[in-house]
Amino acid sequence: MNDLVPGLPWWAFLAVLMLVVPLLAPLYWGEEFGWTSYLRLRILPGRPLAATLATG
Repeated sequence: MNDLVPGLPWWAFLAVLMLVVPLLAPLYWGEEFGWTSYLRLRILPGRPLAATLATG
């Protein structure tokens, strides 16, 4: 851990990660939801179960 961020204790690095992940979650959820919704409608039109399995 000291190689990644020199001088920062491991617990502080972990605390920063615990704060950053919830802040970025809406961004990642939006990308996943949008891309999956776009892709599923086009990869196998008219076959929602097959499209879900193909993109899963």
